[in-house]
Amino acid sequence: MSGGGYGGPWGGYGPQPGGFGPPPGMRGPAAVVAAPSSVRFVTTAGTLVAAYLLWKWLPGAAGWLINFAFGVSAAVRTPHGGVAPSPPAWTHLIALAQLALGVIYAHALLKFEWDGLEINGRRARYVGSLGQFVAAMFVPTLLTACTLGFAMPWFLAKYNAYAAEHCEVDGVRMSFHGNGGDLFGRWLLGSVLTFCTLGIYSAWLYSDVWAWTWENTEVGGRRFSFRRDPSGLLGEFFVVSLLTVCTAGIYWPWGAARLRAWEVEHVQ
Repeated sequence: MSGGGYGGPWGGYGPQPGGFGPPPGMRGPAAVVAAPSSVRFVTTAGTLVAAYLLWKWLPGAAGWLINFAFGVSAAVRTPHGGVAPSPPAWTHLIALAQLALGVIYAHALLKFEWDGLEINGRRARYVGSLGQFVAAMFVPTLLTACTLGFAMPWFLAKYNAYAAEHCEVDGVRMSFHGNGGDLFGRWLLGSVLTFCTLGIYSAWLYSDVWAWTWENTEVGGRRFSFRRDPSGLLGEFFVVSLLTVCTAGIYWPWGAARLRAWEVEHVQ
């Protein structure tokens, strides 16, 4: 984190020079170590596996099998050259159920990413709830869908603001001050280049997004900084993608933990 810590102007949460500070051994905002500044991700993938399998992987696999069975059945029952029947209404209900379960998983992933942070030796703690998450993200999600993704930078701004405001370190809430308009140009250009390079440029796009995220996040009046390394991130993307595909998606919780740890290693 920039400035050698995340406390006030003198590098910590304690009083200005000449003040008395807390009694020895007292924990709390004043006791947070100001230097050296360190940010780590200390949670293992095991805390995400159950949520991923229950809310994401199993519903996805079940939906795929049901749609596959319907497709085979429709092909068998449809005469050669005929018109295949439309999917029954219950398939739409399955899609809605998968969407709802996906929201539960998204909240679990957010909690996993922020609960796993350790800042200057102090564990961060996510204090939000699923209801608060849905209330905060419903409109940004709807706007992003209605604008065919062009509102994504504002979606990310709202997402990061919600996450930071519901994450605390020793009782001190974090905050996010980024604006979607500041990211839009880089996000649009990065998205176009990612498409044109068949995904290769995504490492540079993610580096820009992560830098924008961390450099606009603060705790105790001090902002973080992010060291870009897109070529290193591209290698991480390749390994995680390969293992996730080879395991039919089961590796993803370990991949998510690996990517989050890589990201946080580049934060100061």
